[in-house]
Amino acid sequence: MIKKKATSFPYLFGSVLLILSAIIATTILGSIKSSPEDIRARAGNGAGIRFTAVVSSVDETNGTVTVTNVVFAGVDVSIFGAQGVPQAALKGDWVVTTSGEANLGTLSQGTKVEVFADPGTIDIAKHTLTAKKIKSLAS
Repeated sequence: MIKKKATSFPYLFGSVLLILSAIIATTILGSIKSSPEDIRARAGNGAGIRFTAVVSSVDETNGTVTVTNVVFAGVDVSIFGAQGVPQAALKGDWVVTTSGEANLGTLSQGTKVEVFADPGTIDIAKHTLTAKKIKSLAS
């Protein structure tokens, strides 16, 4: 019987080829310009998640605003809410804690507002969130 000599050349060649392919793919993906629909552009958006609502009450002492009729901007929420959240989960009152830069004195009951929420603070079960910015849409 003749024993075959084990060689590692195919493994070495395959590894080098795989590394070169990864470098080329990374270069190509990195050179593609991002569009507004691109996940990289949305992830880098410092404004947060935008939605509109109507003010139910304002508590300037605690820095909170209670809002209702939450509608996420740019999302058709006729059946489902944003990111597949059932519309029923968005209904009801939401307690919005402000980050300190919002002037709550300008808000009153019934005012339509645009809220820029910090995505990491949204708690759908408790209907609470922290806003980076609250802007009155009243004319």
